[in-house]
Amino acid sequence: MASENFIYQPTTGSGSGTITVTANSNNANGTDRTATLTITNGAVSKNVTIKQKYRPYFTQNAGSTFPATGGSLNYTVHTEYDVVFRSVPTWITISQNGTAIAEGQRLTPTEADNKTFTFTAEANTGESRSVGTTFNMGHYLSTGLCRYVSYFSLNQEGAKPTKKMSLSPILIEATSAQTTASLTLTVENCTFDHMTTSTAGTFVITAANPVNNTIQITFPANTAFTSNRGYLSFYLYDTDGDAYTATITVERAACGGITTDVDNILFEYNETAAKTLNVLTGGEWNSSITDNQ
Repeated sequence: MASENFIYQPTTGSGSGTITVTANSNNANGTDRTATLTITNGAVSKNVTIKQKYRPYFTQNAGSTFPATGGSLNYTVHTEYDVVFRSVPTWITISQNGTAIAEGQRLTPTEADNKTFTFTAEANTGESRSVGTTFNMGHYLSTGLCRYVSYFSLNQEGAKPTKKMSLSPILIEATSAQTTASLTLTVENCTFDHMTTSTAGTFVITAANPVNNTIQITFPANTAFTSNRGYLSFYLYDTDGDAYTATITVERAACGGITTDVDNILFEYNETAAKTLNVLTGGEWNSSITDNQ
C-alpha cells in the first residue's frame, strides 16, 4: 500500500540491503504524521515506525547555535494558550522588545502568540554545551492546567575544541560461526583508552589500538531467531584530561529472521531529506508502507 506522506525504495531486495525513506513535504498540520514500514521474508516480518513531527509552537528565526563569545538569537512563539518558559539554563536570558522575561513568568496569548523573543547567551570558555528536554515552554489553559509542553534545544559553541567520535551502528550477519569484526573510529580532539560493553556475552572486545583508533569485536555464533544487541561505550579524553562518553549499538542479526539497524525513522516538520535503514535477512525480502494517520 502506498503512503501519502512518505516515499520509499526499493520495494524488494535480497540478503543485505538499504531502504531509503523520504518525507513528501513539510508537515504544517497540528499532528504528527506516522507510518509503518513493513519488511517481509516469507512468513517473517519486521516493522519500522516512520514519523514526521508537526510544526512546533516554537520556531527559530535565524540559526540554532550561539557562538562561543556569546550573543543573541531570535525565536517566534505560536500558541493560543498562556505561555511559561521553564528550566532556563543559567547562561541564557530571555527578553521581548528589550523587556526581560523571567523564568516562570506567565504570558497571555496576546503577549506571546506570533511574538519574537530574544535569547541571549553569555560567553562560553569551556566546551560546546546544549540544553534539550529540560528546557521547555508550557502552554496553559485559563484554568491553570498545562495543555502542551514544547521541548526544544539550545546550543552554544565552546572556546575549547569539542571531543568527537564518529559512530555508526554495527550490524553483523547471522551465521553459525563465530565472527570477528574490525572497527576504525574517527576521533577528533581526543583519544580513547577505555571501553566497556553493557550486555555481557553478546560480544567481546578482542583487541584495541587507541593509537590507530581501531578495535576488534568478536561475536559468538547466533543461530537464534532473534538478534543479539548490545552497546559499546568509549571514554574519550582531551589534553586537559576531561572525559566524554560515546556509545554505539552493536548487533548480530537474527538467524532466519529480519534485522534492521534502526527501529524508528524520525523527520522534523520541515525535513524532507532522505534517510536510510539497513536490512539483514536471509533470502528475498519485500517492503511496504502504510500511513497510520
